[in-house]
Amino acid sequence: MDRERIGLQARICQLGQHKTARRLNGFAWMLKRLRRWLLVGWLWNLPQIRLTIGWIVLLCAGLLFYLLSLWLSAGERLIKNRWLAALRQQTPVTLADLLIAFSRRDLLLSARVAAFYRARLCGRWFCILAVPVLLTGVSLQLVYEQGVSRLVFIGGATCLTLIWLAALFFCSAAREPLRTAASLITDQDSFAKRKSSLARLDKCCFQLMRFRLNWLFLPGGVSEQARAIYGSIRQ
Repeated sequence: MDRERIGLQARICQLGQHKTARRLNGFAWMLKRLRRWLLVGWLWNLPQIRLTIGWIVLLCAGLLFYLLSLWLSAGERLIKNRWLAALRQQTPVTLADLLIAFSRRDLLLSARVAAFYRARLCGRWFCILAVPVLLTGVSLQLVYEQGVSRLVFIGGATCLTLIWLAALFFCSAAREPLRTAASLITDQDSFAKRKSSLARLDKCCFQLMRFRLNWLFLPGGVSEQARAIYGSIRQ
């Protein structure tokens, strides 16, 4: 199935569902911004932090809120996966139905899905960025200890910039199969197949990346549905 047909199918799935998609995206956006504001607030007040009972209580409360917001984001992601899957299967379902059916096992499953996604993502980014980080460190040490001419410095800086751009491009490409594999997890059975699904989706990482980059063709949440449709075909 070509990309245009998948995009059209994704648009058809999302017809009449834009309000629900905005609510889910708005909730996820709010949690992400709250976590960022919390981190910025702690970093801003870092020089004032003291090892007193008040500060320790605030730190524990902030850490608890951060972890709970991560868990809420994971739960929202699992609910969204089920909602998108229901739309693909043309099964009428509402967010209220999904929330009522959400159980304690689903809380554990959502945490496992989030841990799977973040651990694999950090591992991939570490492997890809290790080379440019090492080259940059060695180059800075040589410049600091021995010094180089202006021409050599410009040439080296240009090469390092190109290496970093290539590394960031591959980081973005390596993220897409993970996001697609995680979006296809809706229950324990699909979670058990996560590794085999990811292995097949890795071969299509650049195709998946095209769905995200073509934001004019697939705006908003439609691109997520399109990647999920493509991933379900390639599974």
